[in-house]
Amino acid sequence: MSGRAFGWTDTTYSQLHAQEAPALAEAVEQRLSGRTRGEIAAWLKERGFTGAGGGEFVSSSIGAIFANPRLAGLVRDPDGNFVPTGLPAVTSPETWHRLQEIEAADLVPNGGTYEYLLVGLAECGNCHHLLVGGRDSRSKPIYRCVRKKGADNCGQVRLRASLLEEFVATQAVAELARPGNRDALVRAQERVRSELRRTRTSLGALVRRRRRLGEDANDGVISEEEYQAGLLEVRRQKALLAREEKVLQAAADVSLEESPEGWVRQWNHSSTARQAALCAALIARLEVNVQEEAHRRDLEPGRVVIHWRGMSTVTAS
Repeated sequence: MSGRAFGWTDTTYSQLHAQEAPALAEAVEQRLSGRTRGEIAAWLKERGFTGAGGGEFVSSSIGAIFANPRLAGLVRDPDGNFVPTGLPAVTSPETWHRLQEIEAADLVPNGGTYEYLLVGLAECGNCHHLLVGGRDSRSKPIYRCVRKKGADNCGQVRLRASLLEEFVATQAVAELARPGNRDALVRAQERVRSELRRTRTSLGALVRRRRRLGEDANDGVISEEEYQAGLLEVRRQKALLAREEKVLQAAADVSLEESPEGWVRQWNHSSTARQAALCAALIARLEVNVQEEAHRRDLEPGRVVIHWRGMSTVTAS
């Protein structure tokens, strides 16, 4: 997901875009006056703007734009201080710092509860186990593959939650706008409902299996050690199926009657739980691969791969 940033003509930030930069400056002023990121995303769309990569603006992508110190012609030095670049800026450093205060007020405090949008969907592209939510060394939310005793989780993948969620949100809105995709999703949703029924049947079978384990242990058919090993495996499978059931239920319950514009409105004004349900309806698999270039702050090509539900297209960063 490389390329120029919205508001500039190239990747070096050396020249402001004649149309985008004034709109971006106005977006900053709107945020300072109390408008939400979702409202600003809708405002930019109404005026015919798209992201520099061509995708629809969503609330999370507006947040990523506002977080960029290049807006004010700043970068961080090795000590973490903001210093001027001497390059063209959209707003002043003073205004940008005020913007960060407003943005920070909307964020979950470090160490607080963060609602992970893609838990249950995002998987490690290396070992294919599901990623879990966590925190990095600066207490920022991340998705990561966690090593587990007795399992083959590789523990090699981790990615900032904001980076992954912004990419997925932008691509999801763009995918919905493709002709014919909504009809394909309606058909896929019927298959999801069938899959949900099969998952619930499997959960019921696990309950019966656990009951038989207890009976066999009481009758002396199996040893205590065999009982505990069997119980552990039942619990492991039940946890996986319960997570799968939650994702499938969300996908099955989402209304697909909206137009593409309606989906954008839904996304920008929905809770995280509702956004997660929309993702579950759209995405069959979401792979996050190992980062090849250390210290890279954007998404490498191929780092994230989205397999859309009911559609033949695959989107990669």
